[in-house]
Amino acid sequence: MEELPVELKGRVAERLEAQLERGVEGWLHRAGYERREGLEAGQQSGECQGCGTRKARLFWRNGHRRRQIVSQSGVVDIRLPRVVGACGESVAILFTLLRTYQRLWEDVIDQIDGGRG
Repeated sequence: MEELPVELKGRVAERLEAQLERGVEGWLHRAGYERREGLEAGQQSGECQGCGTRKARLFWRNGHRRRQIVSQSGVVDIRLPRVVGACGESVAILFTLLRTYQRLWEDVIDQIDGGRG
């Protein structure tokens, strides 16, 4: 299969990153820059790798990390959202679009279009 043009790779990366950000918003029960105080004390998310807490209000965004996805159409560079717990350690995020350690996609474009909803 032919390599994606640079402009198309950029658009694929933007759509993929937007879907990942929406996943983090749902997971944290709040949008970016929204205060944590409005959350109920019992709302749970994932688990902090340091202290083991599962309370969403004790988690916050901590920027992004670079990641490369390899598909039949070429390599796409994305920025993967990071989340940390109150103790400062990373929180493992289980994305529905991208599995842990997944680097290969048979057809990234079809998967992105299918998640448009």
